[in-house]
Order: sequence, then C-alpha cells, then structure tokens
Amino acid sequence: MIAFDRLYRQYLKQESNILRRAYGLPDVSGWLEWQASANMNIAFWPKWFSPASEGWLKPIKNVGFPLNNLTANKNDCRNIDDCLFCGEKKPVLITGGTGKMLRSEFYSVCVEACNLSGQNAILLTRYPEMVPHNLPDSIRWMRYIPNLGEKMSSMLAVIHHGGIGTLSSAALAGIPQLILGDYVDRPFNGARAKELEIAEYLPPAFWTPKNVSKLLDKITSNSSIIRCKTFSSAVMQKADTIEYICELLESIINDKNYTLTVPRDRNLNEQLVTNKKMLCEKLSRLSVAERKLLLKKIL
Repeated sequence: MIAFDRLYRQYLKQESNILRRAYGLPDVSGWLEWQASANMNIAFWPKWFSPASEGWLKPIKNVGFPLNNLTANKNDCRNIDDCLFCGEKKPVLITGGTGKMLRSEFYSVCVEACNLSGQNAILLTRYPEMVPHNLPDSIRWMRYIPNLGEKMSSMLAVIHHGGIGTLSSAALAGIPQLILGDYVDRPFNGARAKELEIAEYLPPAFWTPKNVSKLLDKITSNSSIIRCKTFSSAVMQKADTIEYICELLESIINDKNYTLTVPRDRNLNEQLVTNKKMLCEKLSRLSVAERKLLLKKIL
C-alpha cells in the first residue's frame, strides 16, 4: 500500500477528498492516511495465524478465515466429477484465485512443473486468456468449481497465489500447498503458511518449472500429506465468517462512531467522471518515452 501511495499519491488524495466532501467530511492529507483512520480493521484470519505486530493498523478485529460456501448455480459450471480423473491418482489443483492480479508466467510455470513431476492437474481460472496454449492431456482447464472448499479434499495438493481464502480452504481440507505469492498480502500469507509447515512458499524470482516441480514433489510426499491432515484435525475449525461479519456490521449501524450524515445536494458521480477525464487527458499528452517510464514504475 505504501508503494501504491507513493506512485499515485496526488491522484488518490484528490479522488479521496472529492468523495469525503460529498459526505460532508473534511479533506485528508493523503489516501494512505485515510485508509489508516478506520475505527475498526477486520482481519480475515484467526489470531493464532498471525498475531498483530506493532506496525499494524489498530484496532483489529479478527473474524477468522473466510470459509463459508455459497450455493452454486449448476448452469455456471461443468460437473467437477468429470475432471477428477476417475480411476487415476488425485489431481493437483492450480489456481490464481478469482482475479487477474497475477504475473503472466504464473499458470505456464505451474503447468510445466506438473508435467515435470508427472502429476495430473486441474487448472482453475475463469479467464480463458490466462490459460496457456496447448495444454497437455494431463492438465484440464475449468472456469469454475462449485463449492470449491468442499472439493479440496479430492485434490492431491494445490498450487496457488497465496490468497487467504484458498489458503484457509486447503488448510481445512488437510491438503499440502505450494504458494507462488506476489502482490499485496500474498507473500506474507505464503511465508506464514510455510512457518506453520502446511505449505511451501516460492518468491517470484525463483518461479521456474524446475523449482516449482521440486517443491511439488516435496509437498506431495507421504510425510507432508500426513502433517497437513494432522494440522487440519488439530487446529482448523469451519465457521461461517461472512455471516459473522454481517452481524458485526449490523451491530454498529446505529453507533455514532461509525455513522455519517450524507448531504443530498452533492453530485459525486459527476465530480468523479470529470476527474477521470482530466487524468485521461494528462496521460494522452505523455510522450512515448514518458509512457514507458510510467509503465516501468507501475510494474
């Protein structure tokens, strides 16, 4: 967040203050300061997973892992049983979560690593443009798996991006994890899971098929599988975290510390649109060299 703030500080400050003025709030000196001013910060993990450190935002309310399962629409997916390689060994699950904030090589490296290790795999992403070309027969692509948390136990292991939802679902299912974490909280999640001995973590600089294959062989060993199942039985508890958060939010609706009076004479949408047009005009005036420099800073 600090790096993001340094890159876009003035723009974020301007957008934040447009929004705050619409709600009758005073200007802030910066977007990051606004982010740090909350009266409650919700942590999607239990206290034992990572106790609060001195540099964290406070106060923190630990609500547990996001382990609830939503009811799936049968028309949105293929039958998962068709992709479980009936009669063969369990597949490895490859997933970068529900978003696209991934390095371009994430899926291709995972696919090549599974090939090297001789593992069947399910590649799970809703974005066809992220699927590597010419997948081998041992790798099957799926856009969506309904109630993924409940299907985790059907997998041999999972290679993933380090999102807290995937991490906690795999831990509850008691299957080994290989975390290729990059961006936001993912490196931290990967390092913490490695400390708990339920995962291996590999930073982006070491993402090669050979390195990933080596760690995949390690986490699918009998000792690793037994350790993850033991951890699940001894530590993990399933709870409907989303329902708990809804109850928590409902409990503060009438709390004066969390409520605002919203004026009706502000046209917030018009101000935001105008500001975005100004930004686009500024970007259009950049030279090719300036655009390359900007892109380099962002990436």
